Amino acid sequence: MVLFIGSCNGLVCVDFDDTWDEIILWNPSTREYKTIPKPPVGDGRVKDIIYGFGYDQKTCDYKLIRVVSYRRYDTDSEVLVYTLGSNSWKKNENIPYNIVGATVSTKPSNGAVHWVAKKGMNKMDPTKATKVIVSLDIAEEVTKEIQMPSCFKTHPVSVEDLGVLGEDLYLSVEDDREDKFDVWVMKEYGVADSWTKMLSVSREEINWLSPKANYWHSLQELEWLSLTPLQLFRKKGEILFVVECHLGDYNESSLVSYDQKNGKVSRISNVQDIPDYFSAETYVESLVSVNSGEYI
Repeated sequence: MVLFIGSCNGLVCVDFDDTWDEIILWNPSTREYKTIPKPPVGDGRVKDIIYGFGYDQKTCDYKLIRVVSYRRYDTDSEVLVYTLGSNSWKKNENIPYNIVGATVSTKPSNGAVHWVAKKGMNKMDPTKATKVIVSLDIAEEVTKEIQMPSCFKTHPVSVEDLGVLGEDLYLSVEDDREDKFDVWVMKEYGVADSWTKMLSVSREEINWLSPKANYWHSLQELEWLSLTPLQLFRKKGEILFVVECHLGDYNESSLVSYDQKNGKVSRISNVQDIPDYFSAETYVESLVSVNSGEYI
């Protein structure tokens, strides 16, 4: 199983063996690749790991950020940074966040990588931990917090996805009270008041996009449903999504179009040889080299 870590300037970072032991930087356009050396091993058994990949505009180099929590209720996490130019890892100071089960953006924005983590973890009462968006500056290698949209203050919502749509940071959430999915976009980076609800789609509308999902949902056996924005077409007023449904032993994905003008949601079914279950990312070609001289 191949795990997608992130992409930047035409370079793709992937884990080829699902164990974080063989991470590859790859340019699909030139087919050049580079195997990242294994990072230093920390103390204790790893509970969870997240990665972020991006470009350092100060040094004109690429960096891979590795964040590790060793225990379920850790109050902080270990940070290591790999730099392509030196082909080496270094250890930074720990950060005060628990990343077990964190939601991670696969694309950098505004010179930073982002994830949703827990702050103030308490082993005696884990419910006291609060979810925050963490921004780690790729050049300075320091973190800051970005305030969540206002919906988190009023009633329970579940974070489904965090990413970049166009040039803006977005957050996809499931509104547990109203049984719908909302996508919030931060129009001005770092400004909490600039969070804007871009769209709202009911769970029922999404279910009908997939006959199997709708059938299993009617039997109360639908385990998980997610909505991930892929691409914004501003002139058309259209957003492309991937909908993923987990139905017991069966998983299904669909490409979905959302028309911002009339609020219509429709399934894109005319894609040749598309599998029943998939993940998707947008990609822009480039000739950027990883300086390995090795090709797939």
